Amino acid sequence: VRADLLDDNRLSLMKKLNFRLLKVGLESGNNETLRRIVKNTTLEQIKNGIKKAKDYGFRVLITSMVGYPWEGEKETLNTYKVLKELMLYRTHFGDSLQSSIVVPYPGTPLYNDSVKNGWFKVDYKNLENFDMSKDLLKSKIDTAKWCKKNWRIHLHPLFLIKSLFSLRSVTDFRIAWRGIISL
Repeated sequence: VRADLLDDNRLSLMKKLNFRLLKVGLESGNNETLRRIVKNTTLEQIKNGIKKAKDYGFRVLITSMVGYPWEGEKETLNTYKVLKELMLYRTHFGDSLQSSIVVPYPGTPLYNDSVKNGWFKVDYKNLENFDMSKDLLKSKIDTAKWCKKNWRIHLHPLFLIKSLFSLRSVTDFRIAWRGIISL
């Protein structure tokens, strides 16, 4: 769901319809990047939407990407800080985040800019190259390191404690136990 569409009317309706988990794209913690990828929303709108969804009791999966060619360590750290803020805000058991390497899919503004600016590290005409397992674009950062760092927010003591105290059902405990075993 788009975070900028998460208003009281929609959230109330989704609650009545028994929605439990919302997947929301942050993509980047930087307004300039959101503008360049034509997200058509601002960082403040995204943060407000995610926080409002959490206020309504929804579990939220936040998606983010690292490795934009114009983002360096400073911008990537901004994204990390926003992820951490949102993950620690009214944490519910089941809140999670996904951090992946940028993939500029054909037809998107990022793809067109990448072709135009020579940012591809792979043959952009071969669509088999388009997966999240490797850097497709030139990047100023270590993308694998930042994906892992972002994911480690799940291990932040406050996140773990808040998640533990928000367990509400036997099913929650079973899921938590399976998660602990998988770690």
